Amino acid sequence: MSGRQQPTKLRELSPEEYALWDRFVYSTEAGALFHTSRWAQAMERLTGRAFKILALFQDETLAGGILFWPKKQFGLRVITMMPA
Repeated sequence: MSGRQQPTKLRELSPEEYALWDRFVYSTEAGALFHTSRWAQAMERLTGRAFKILALFQDETLAGGILFWPKKQFGLRVITMMPA
């Protein structure tokens, strides 16, 4: 076992970083059009609900994340799926 653990950081992506996210999505086996920022931007225009991308970085490399539509529910900020 290696004694060195990779540093991880969880943070929201800025719109300038969406291309990084889209490249990550298409590089994964499970990634699909419906996970991209372009699709989320189209849904944002259609529904009026803003989206966010929360990304996990390991050693400054994008390693995972989630595309979601935040909202307030019962006074709390919650993560929701695409608005219907």
